[in-house]
Amino acid sequence: MKTGIVIGHNNGLGDLIVMNGCVRYLASQYDVTYLTCFDSRLKHYEFIYRNDENIHLSVKPHPKNSRQARLRQVSSYENIIEQNQHIDWSAGLRRTYWTTFEEWRKRLNELNLQESETIWPELFYAIMNVPYSARYEYYNLPRDSHRESELKSKLNLPEKYALCIDDTRKFKYNLQWQTSLPIVNPLSSAFWRDTLIFDWMQVIEGASEIHTVDTSWMHLIRMMQLNVPKFYYEVRELIMIGERYLNDDFESGWIRVSPSIFKQREKPRYWLV
Repeated sequence: MKTGIVIGHNNGLGDLIVMNGCVRYLASQYDVTYLTCFDSRLKHYEFIYRNDENIHLSVKPHPKNSRQARLRQVSSYENIIEQNQHIDWSAGLRRTYWTTFEEWRKRLNELNLQESETIWPELFYAIMNVPYSARYEYYNLPRDSHRESELKSKLNLPEKYALCIDDTRKFKYNLQWQTSLPIVNPLSSAFWRDTLIFDWMQVIEGASEIHTVDTSWMHLIRMMQLNVPKFYYEVRELIMIGERYLNDDFESGWIRVSPSIFKQREKPRYWLV
């Protein structure tokens, strides 16, 4: 009998990138792998896993809150095992859909991990019972050079520029960037809504400097291992973001910036995006 596993992790694009190595590691251990996702992120999920026939997507409508998201992940799991009774699903639903610091700390205690010594991606891998080294060893993002080149050719970029990201799913920030270079912000581009974050990788590679808040772009940029000045603007309230969150044996060169003055604007109905 074939073996199978169902995986459910947080649904942000940053989570998709951070957990890529985890998903691919688990997919290598089982004959059949299902990954739950929501329709709002489907194009990105399809893109990043299009090169692995063993990873199947189980899609549900975008949830209104974290409780509904977890229920829909459970519903996906139940539907999958009902429709595939010839497969051994004893591995169950492997899940890390935890969205509050209280939940993170509860899992830390369950795993006997110390908050001061752990970064949150490391916690999520531990919850999945996957070695943290798999984050980098199994990471695989198949690029589309045609899409990337086509987008870059439309942008009329300056010879040197700073890539600046001031936007998260929940907030839009108003920051004074510490650069004298022309600023390129993909989220202010007329092309942003018609592209995937992965379409911007050549634009990212062409930047002379990187300036970003904590968002999916930061996680993508880390995995690209760019040898340019990289600045991380600490404007979000997060826990478990110690030194290894930015600089470790895989990727380094990040400088933390703690702006004394900045503004943030909460996006309306951000939880539905």
